[in-house]
Amino acid sequence: MKLLFILLQQQTTVALEDFSAFVLMAVNIIFIIILALGLINTVRKFIMSDPGAMSSLGQLVIGVIVFLVFNIFKDDLTGIFGEFGL
Repeated sequence: MKLLFILLQQQTTVALEDFSAFVLMAVNIIFIIILALGLINTVRKFIMSDPGAMSSLGQLVIGVIVFLVFNIFKDDLTGIFGEFGL
């Protein structure tokens, strides 16, 4: 009975690790898509000499900073809790 419990616990741990990796990958992909759309929008505004081009550039820079902070924070937590801690 105890062996069955250990096997079920290991399978659950593996499933949660896979889910965690999937969520982190999905968040990174969403960030990249949003940043690419923001870059296209910013370039379009600069080409058209739109008055909102600088605010668009500022939003893009803030998006890049948020993306980098998210990844640094994720890597920091992975370093603290181990490879499969997240």
